[in-house]
Amino acid sequence: MEDQVELLTKHLTAFDSFGQFFLGFVVIAVIPGIGEELLFRGLIQNTLQKIFSEGVENRFQRHANLNQMVHQWVADKGFELLPKTEFASKSLTCVRNNLDIDVAGFVKKLREERKISIDGGYGKIKGKTFRISNMGDETEDSINHLLSNMDEVLSQILPA
Repeated sequence: MEDQVELLTKHLTAFDSFGQFFLGFVVIAVIPGIGEELLFRGLIQNTLQKIFSEGVENRFQRHANLNQMVHQWVADKGFELLPKTEFASKSLTCVRNNLDIDVAGFVKKLREERKISIDGGYGKIKGKTFRISNMGDETEDSINHLLSNMDEVLSQILPA
């Protein structure tokens, strides 16, 4: 195994021209270096610091509490969850469109008029569901803001 690694290393670092050297330098040094800086230091490290400073258990509990807020909204509006409650995600709520609203119109009004984004379903269930996220850095304030805006837009599209 060690002999194979040595052979591979020699092959990857044997350059016959400046062009090959430059390409090897970019592939071996520049791309991994930029990837490490952008991905790890720019995104992953920052996210991990947020998670660990909040505490993993606290973060899970916050997501569960926010999820309960969204589930309560779903029930209060007369919608249903797509999965049975015991199978529902703690970070994303999939709402069944049992009230037969115009999901595409609902999503569009939220996005264009309120600058709020929810998902209008996908594949075979597009238009038959919509999805509300409550994970990441969402807070009670941000979920309350989302739900109150959804209430206002919903009142415009539901039949009287």
